[in-house]
Amino acid sequence: MSRQYENTETNTTAMLALFLLGCATVYQLNLTRYVIRFFQLVLPSAITGFRSENHLHVRGSSAFLGSIPEFKEDLLNRLLQIGHLAKKQPSGIASLCLGPDFAVVTTKDEHIRQSSRPELSRNAAFPLGDFIGLNTFSATGEAWSKRHALEIPYLSIAAIRSKADDMNAIIVRECRRLENIHDLNEFMHTLVMKIILDSFYAVDPSKLDEIASPLAKFLKEITAEIISFPNMAKRRTPEPLRGFLYPEICAPDAVKKRAHDFLKINLLPHIDRAEDSMMNALMGEFGVEEALGDVFGILFASVDSTASTISFLLYELSKHPDILARLQNKTEDDFDQYLNAIVKEILLLYPAFPIEVRGVVKPFVLEGFPLKEGDTCFMLNPSLLESYTFDPERWLRHERSSAMFPAMNAFGQGPRACNGQDLAKQVIRLVAAQILKNYRLECSDTIKPTLNGGGSLKPDRAISMRFYTQGKRMFKSPPAF
Repeated sequence: MSRQYENTETNTTAMLALFLLGCATVYQLNLTRYVIRFFQLVLPSAITGFRSENHLHVRGSSAFLGSIPEFKEDLLNRLLQIGHLAKKQPSGIASLCLGPDFAVVTTKDEHIRQSSRPELSRNAAFPLGDFIGLNTFSATGEAWSKRHALEIPYLSIAAIRSKADDMNAIIVRECRRLENIHDLNEFMHTLVMKIILDSFYAVDPSKLDEIASPLAKFLKEITAEIISFPNMAKRRTPEPLRGFLYPEICAPDAVKKRAHDFLKINLLPHIDRAEDSMMNALMGEFGVEEALGDVFGILFASVDSTASTISFLLYELSKHPDILARLQNKTEDDFDQYLNAIVKEILLLYPAFPIEVRGVVKPFVLEGFPLKEGDTCFMLNPSLLESYTFDPERWLRHERSSAMFPAMNAFGQGPRACNGQDLAKQVIRLVAAQILKNYRLECSDTIKPTLNGGGSLKPDRAISMRFYTQGKRMFKSPPAF
């Protein structure tokens, strides 16, 4: 046997051994999906044939293992760019690589209306329960049904109306400080926190000033930590690689312990357990320890989104003094009607939750695009892609067009839509009415919306707004619901 032949045989054996070792490593580390996805990106038509004339795969947006900095840091703008591309496709969708799985981005109304279909799950894409404990947003099946049934009576229109006078008393007291605030959105966070704690958590009113501001600050900090994109990417990464690729990411159990410890020290001692409240009902049904996920989850969903919506409303009116003057010159009944139109317009321009995120738990086909378990659907509110001007009177003209749907979808669709959307709208109207009947607004800042940690819109910077007292025109009772 020649030396050349022996070398060739040795090289072949070595290559075969390396190949088998690589296959074993891939299998052992559960990297099979990563290898398949790599070839799908390199040779997209070779495997599954997912690309076609109807679909667009956005190569430049691939965030393999969450390693693209701009995707992690500016998710909203990144998704909007892809949303504009998706809108141009016959299918209305575009895909991108998200770790070892695919994500599709769509802005079609009919897709958004399907967000509650059984193949999709909010918890699969947004595992809030892992970080703060089981709650209405992360629970499924019977656990969700029980929580939903307990919350609804306290969030009905009748229940909210019964709390209106108490809410309004807090708003009147807090608005006396408006002329001295430095950041409008920060002020609104604390105000909304006090309203929720008083009305639905049965917190001792004398303790609201003491606990609301620290709790609002802690909520913002831990929310940003939980819902960072690297945390979501980490969950999609095989265990042996997590510590290497994401050494800085928090562990869910550590976050949950920190959140629960904070609530036990700073909130639970101040709750009146004898009062009939939504939080006492949840703690009575599930026990204090398990209900802590609900305690945090309700604040997580309600405070930031409501506060930011009020801030956007006041900001837009400060930039449109003609509309503000028109509102302030209305009679009592006309004031309420015009304010309703303004609230709807704000939800059109700044939808509270602009993106429905769902994880695929069972394979299905969306517009000819095959989705597998582990993939993700980003459903963008269509209004984000439009260039609307601030025109509250469109609602008084009773226009009926596709433009109406995004505002009506601001809090989600179907049985898993936000339980507290009526509460949020009432708080927005109460706060706005109290301020707009008593102050002129002036704001030199220019802001734009961005995503906060919990998926709602927020101003991208502090809002410095001046409030000038005008003739006190306090309404005798809260605005009609």
